[in-house]
Amino acid sequence: MNFSVLTAHRAAFANHLISGIIWGIFYFVVMLLLTNNVKSIFDWSKEEILLLAAILAIMIGIFNALFQANFDSFPNLVNKGKLDSYLLKPIDSQLILTMWNIKFFSLTRSLIGVIFIWYLTVYYHITFSWLGFAYAIPFMILGLGLYYSIWSIITTLTVWFDRATNIIELLHSLQGIMRMPPVVFREVNVVLYMAVLPLTIIAATPVGLVLKKSSASNLIILTVTSIIFMVACRKFWLFALRSYTSASS
Repeated sequence: MNFSVLTAHRAAFANHLISGIIWGIFYFVVMLLLTNNVKSIFDWSKEEILLLAAILAIMIGIFNALFQANFDSFPNLVNKGKLDSYLLKPIDSQLILTMWNIKFFSLTRSLIGVIFIWYLTVYYHITFSWLGFAYAIPFMILGLGLYYSIWSIITTLTVWFDRATNIIELLHSLQGIMRMPPVVFREVNVVLYMAVLPLTIIAATPVGLVLKKSSASNLIILTVTSIIFMVACRKFWLFALRSYTSASS
């Protein structure tokens, strides 16, 4: 169904493809400009920060393709009373609400991220282990699960605050935090550091594994945090449904 919608109109197909490529390129141009006069950030070199941005782009591209459009529309579904029709379908409500619309064009961001990694190896001569990439894939999946859980928990709040449709803008702004390694925030307030820690380890831990910078404790922290948040987002969703009043009531 999603693929049929994608290919229904040629002009729309070309427009989405071109815009996806432009946004992907713009992201990396911005990163190159921001790091132009920077040699290192704490113990992360400029090249490693750029690699972090590239792998994050791959992860965000996958996340946006599978989930983002669904999370973006969720507050309006609650606000306009359209959530009822999803709850009546013979399928898990959380699954159908977060994976109903698939945006294939978002994968162009992931593709450009792969191309940018090749660019880093050719022009910046950054060295890493491709075997490390293979080891990092399960932790990238865990990171995506953690990111999904954060989005799910925050958007579920609209069950109670149905007019808070702009909460999505807050979630989009969180991606800026994910581009930085956790060490950047260690000098700030402890409470703030703990608040942003789940976001900073989503991509930094798999990248650290590729660069041989992640210790066993880093991998354990990401694994445990991801599991806790995934269980919490499921429990929170079921709890929220008990408080949901349909459009008719």
